[in-house]
Amino acid sequence: MKQNASEIIDILPLSNSSVSRRIDEMAEDVEKQLISHLQVKQLALQLDESTLRDNEAILLAYVRFNSDEGHRQEMLFARSLVRDTKGRYKGFIAHLKKAVPEVFCIYCVIHRQHLVAKKLSARLHDALIAVIQVVNHIKSNSLRDRLFHELCKQNGEEFERIVLHTELQGKDSDLISSRRAIVAFLRKLQLYKNNIRRRAFEQFTCLASVSSDLQDEDLALYGEYMENMHKDMQVRFSDLLMMVIPTWISIPFEVNAADINISLQEPLIELQSDEIMCAKFKDGKCNVWKTNDFATKYPLLWDRAQIYVIAFPTSYLVESGSSPVSQPLSKARNRLKTL
Repeated sequence: MKQNASEIIDILPLSNSSVSRRIDEMAEDVEKQLISHLQVKQLALQLDESTLRDNEAILLAYVRFNSDEGHRQEMLFARSLVRDTKGRYKGFIAHLKKAVPEVFCIYCVIHRQHLVAKKLSARLHDALIAVIQVVNHIKSNSLRDRLFHELCKQNGEEFERIVLHTELQGKDSDLISSRRAIVAFLRKLQLYKNNIRRRAFEQFTCLASVSSDLQDEDLALYGEYMENMHKDMQVRFSDLLMMVIPTWISIPFEVNAADINISLQEPLIELQSDEIMCAKFKDGKCNVWKTNDFATKYPLLWDRAQIYVIAFPTSYLVESGSSPVSQPLSKARNRLKTL
């Protein structure tokens, strides 16, 4: 909600209680506007709990939907959890499906990756724990982080910071890109396993630097781990792997319209004839499904494609939002104590 300068000036001379009341009114107005959108739009809901530094548990919820202004995602609420974070009902998804049988649910892709990574042999697990401890030691102190940055810079390293996020994370991730990444990684695992076993280390520069010291049992260990990881991922990501995303959604400008559902043939031809949309798709910098006017111009296509576009494949927003949320909550408590 925009404000002009006079409205801001009007707020300045008010007392603390008046300012607080005005802020509450503004927040309520913004909330009403958001709810009015959600009441008439199909939406995706991201829900997860997080624990703040003072051990307080909060429940965060984000929504993603398409509006007249284009693709939008907003924080819906942040609520403190007084007791058990599991809630009243055993299994939120099961309870949700009872209330909304047609709802489509997906578990966080990143959380599932973490569960797969935990299944390491004792030897590899010890090495990973050592790396995690080093990373946490550096990132927990701003001075150490800056010194590490300078060291990497002086040594001409490819990265000058510790990279903590994966390509699956980000506020604009969707089911299409997430499924593509999982499928590609599974294929790479098979490739890596075969290459390592025949001592082809082109994809593993660190292993290549110590290749003369590697024993056959070392290579067998790495190959076994990759095979187990491959099997575990196939089980944990079975829903994504079995999901059939129509080719006209993933590559809309490369599909023959005659090969798709007859009800969608005409609007797809219209989309393929849209030179502006085609240029955006080929440029790769813009997802055509998330452009501001796509739902208005191609409602039939959007109605079928939106579930793959607006659904949250990861809990990235909740994870990244827990830190910013903790600061306002703390400030609000302090302000209440001084009023």
